[in-house]
Amino acid sequence: MNCDVDLYISFDNEKVGFLQADYIAKKVSKGKYFLLSGAPTDNNARLLRDGQMRALQPLIDQGNIAIVAQQWVEDWSPSVALNKTEQVLTRQNNQLDAIIASNDGTAGGAIQALETQKLEGKVAQVKTLTWQPVNESLPAHNL
Repeated sequence: MNCDVDLYISFDNEKVGFLQADYIAKKVSKGKYFLLSGAPTDNNARLLRDGQMRALQPLIDQGNIAIVAQQWVEDWSPSVALNKTEQVLTRQNNQLDAIIASNDGTAGGAIQALETQKLEGKVAQVKTLTWQPVNESLPAHNL
């Protein structure tokens, strides 16, 4: 868009990231976590990650959880998220306890990877819900 902006409305991305991670940490208080973030060029993705880490750091410090992988997803692309999740699952021998996906598009890619490995319902996930096609496709066992 090539226009002047008079008003920009957003939400507290760091708080959203904190709430995502806090929620899943209460559901899965021990284990291996994979953080699947948005575009590395998007400040919102970094704010989400900052909030997630603020919630998770005490559990990391206590040795209750381990962040086994942190991946940035170019352009928030579901297909890139799928590929990155497949790679992490391979490196971890399908041993993950939780995935924190920063948005529903990246979560969609992660879900596809989990389904391929018959891990749906076995790995907890959390994401931000905004994209209707993904919301409608989520089985009830996904967080």
